[in-house]
Amino acid sequence: MSAVAAQMPLQSTSISLAEQPRALGRFCNATGCERPARRRGRFCGRCALRQWRAANRDRDRARESKRTFSDEQRLIRSARATVAMAVKRGHVKAQACRDCGRIGRPHHPDPRQPRNVLWLCRSHRLIEREREQEARRTQAEREIASAREEKWCNLVARFTAAWPLLPADAASSIQALAQQNPLIRSLHPEAPLARQALIRAYGVWCGDD
Repeated sequence: MSAVAAQMPLQSTSISLAEQPRALGRFCNATGCERPARRRGRFCGRCALRQWRAANRDRDRARESKRTFSDEQRLIRSARATVAMAVKRGHVKAQACRDCGRIGRPHHPDPRQPRNVLWLCRSHRLIEREREQEARRTQAEREIASAREEKWCNLVARFTAAWPLLPADAASSIQALAQQNPLIRSLHPEAPLARQALIRAYGVWCGDD
């Protein structure tokens, strides 16, 4: 800093130091909110979501009224609503994830017992759901799934061994079968979905059921 600038008196400003961050847009612009604003926007995520829901309330209600649920889905939604209301009233305290200690979400092993809750994070709740679905499978369903997986592995092995040795006209025919799906046409030939479609087309070309 130069000597002239050091001798100049500081000019008074109408914005105090405490108000500067809000004036620069670093805090949420909603009345009474002190949370930081989003990186691109004038509001925090919570206030932006609240405003969006208020602006689209009628559309959401109309869409929700047209949804249909199975009996199991109704039980799950009812159990979640019961726990949410109990947490809101203070009867139940939200807990951390049982396995990792992160933010927990309520999971119901049996939706018919809403108060029987396991608190799990998002990832561990997905793992628990997969484990429960596997446990509910009957022996016949397990055998069918195992046979389907074995058939697919055999087809992949046959395709991997035979594809480099196929004549050009046969390879073109198989590729034409695989590209009958409009989605596959826009994919790179080495993409996983494109390769799966090519393997299935090879099975059809070979006459597999």
